[in-house]
Amino acid sequence: MKGIYKLFIYIIGIITVSLPGVANARGLEQFCEAMSAARDYRAEVVYKVFLPQAEDPVVYSLHVESTAAGDSLSPCRYLIDWQLPLAGGDGGVSTGFSAYGDGHLYRYRDGRLQEYHTEWDSLPFMTGGGVQRNTQFADVLPQFLGAEISRLSLDPAFKYRFTADTLYRGRPAACLEGKMEYGGVTAREMLYVFDPETMMPREVVYENNPGGLGEQSVTISYAQLPSARVDVSEEALMGRYADVFGRLRESNFKIENMPGTLLPAFSLPLATGEGRLTHHRGEALGSPMVILFLDGNAPESSIATIEAVREGAGNAPRACEVVLAFVSNNPDAARELAEQPSTPPLPEERIVTGARGLVRECGVTAYPTLLYVDAAGMVRDVTLGYNKELPAVVIQKVSSL
Repeated sequence: MKGIYKLFIYIIGIITVSLPGVANARGLEQFCEAMSAARDYRAEVVYKVFLPQAEDPVVYSLHVESTAAGDSLSPCRYLIDWQLPLAGGDGGVSTGFSAYGDGHLYRYRDGRLQEYHTEWDSLPFMTGGGVQRNTQFADVLPQFLGAEISRLSLDPAFKYRFTADTLYRGRPAACLEGKMEYGGVTAREMLYVFDPETMMPREVVYENNPGGLGEQSVTISYAQLPSARVDVSEEALMGRYADVFGRLRESNFKIENMPGTLLPAFSLPLATGEGRLTHHRGEALGSPMVILFLDGNAPESSIATIEAVREGAGNAPRACEVVLAFVSNNPDAARELAEQPSTPPLPEERIVTGARGLVRECGVTAYPTLLYVDAAGMVRDVTLGYNKELPAVVIQKVSSL
């Protein structure tokens, strides 16, 4: 990738019509102002990340919409809708979106919708640059890009050349070539290509840590769409993403909504101290899995439920892995409680601790709770609480996985 980037720079250098320094600076400022003020902008974007040692890039497909806004929290209202093919080549995709407008941010990824509202809590919008500015892919939006380039042009560490009239890939273009230098070492090289008529971005190339062991390349290619009104109001988003807002909104997010969704990713320590139990979202499991969420503060119901699950899973017509997921971080207490039932541990049984994150991701609000996951990693059913018929229920649920 680095060689290709250098070739681009070389070609541009040959065909560039150099302009006086003052004119160059004025031209760049005009492009930045145009991007910052862009209204009702829409584009399809291909975002490629070339990682060290990886044969193929990670390729995101984005649909972006943004419109400049007089908002102290963000230079624009925006919608960023993205897709990423899952590993394995089976056609599966991971999807998500981020939308911001007037102090409201909605972020959806991997089956979970998060929302932030300034009237609820303004702190996330104020600290660390703000969630609305740091959301994934926000930097591709022309309003953010214009503000960033304006900032860079005033940074002594940024060495650049702007050419308002050149050719790039055989088309008229304006190009900004730059690099960040610290102590004589280049930390990042950049190439920005703009449409000379619309002044909007056409392509961006970043080379991070060029020549270093952690060298990483990013290319962002834009296909601008006809302008249309950008509406990121809650009503518009609910109409556009009806299923997400209907089932997965925080106020409605309960474990009863998990069936039909992929098991969230997790990496939890085994109570035996022999490593961790790790799962990546979208990854197939070796066999069906039953996850029993337990609160060690309710030992009687926990012991009864473990006993019932072992009995049911042990008598099911197909093998499955049983995971006893304790919310506490105390492995000794977890092992001690798991030893109390009269039924012995199953051959494919694991005990993990510190499961609060997974509890939150799954929307568990009461204990015990059982989650039934098929071999493909898809949640198929849930059981809430303990009852005397639980062994038969587990047999029936596992049989259908």
